[in-house]
Amino acid sequence: MSLLTIKTDRLILREIHRGDANDMFDYSKKSNVGPNAGWEPHTTPSDSINIIDMFHRNKEKGALGVWSIVEMESGKMIGTIELHGYKPAHRAELGYVLHPDYWGQGLMVEACKAVLKFGFEYLGLKRIDCNAFSSNHQSIRVCEKLGMTYIGIKKHGYLRYDGTFFDEVMYGMTVEDYQSQSKKPV
Repeated sequence: MSLLTIKTDRLILREIHRGDANDMFDYSKKSNVGPNAGWEPHTTPSDSINIIDMFHRNKEKGALGVWSIVEMESGKMIGTIELHGYKPAHRAELGYVLHPDYWGQGLMVEACKAVLKFGFEYLGLKRIDCNAFSSNHQSIRVCEKLGMTYIGIKKHGYLRYDGTFFDEVMYGMTVEDYQSQSKKPV
């Protein structure tokens, strides 16, 4: 399945490609990005190319793929977003990362809303979950702004690359939750 290109007010979500490697490296090398998502900071642009290649290999094995988040105005790739663990007509987990220069502008909420719509309306999913480290307050705030339901904390739910255990805060949204929110007046 080819990922659809999605446009929002300020963003273009399109399938990631090797040409995104330099922009990806620009944020993936930062110490406050990867470790908050569970992965080691990139040390060279080759690390970013290898991750992009891994995304494409995973897609060949049945994953949906990964969108690049592109700022419409500048054309710069500023992050990634995906629905991983996809089970057709059942569930997926929302995952995302954003360049810190763009934090606090509502861009991730905008991207996530578009991907939730894709998941529920195009893929016919019944549930989308999102987990974040308990220390990742920005990601938790995104889940809250999306109207996801707090499920609980999975103690020592994630073992990071450096051997550190993290508690995961779990959020979820059912198709009924999504439909109910979609009917609320703006």
